Amino acid sequence: MPFTSSIATGNHADVQKEFKASYKKVIKTIEGIPEKELFTRKVYKWTNNNLLAAYFVSCTSSHYRWARTLIRKAMKSK
Repeated sequence: MPFTSSIATGNHADVQKEFKASYKKVIKTIEGIPEKELFTRKVYKWTNNNLLAAYFVSCTSSHYRWARTLIRKAMKSK
């Protein structure tokens, strides 16, 4: 079941389970990349002048903060 499908059903346990699995995959990916590649600019052409680490911040902590805000708003409106 895609992550968005469990969100649509509103089943909190399924959403949590899928979130944790997804989070573990991202962390495993990050841990597999040498620090030098994460924190050196222009290692990969597609990152332009950005750090690879910045992309991981965008798809983890920044995204989680955004989602948490939406969840809190939805819970308050109920």
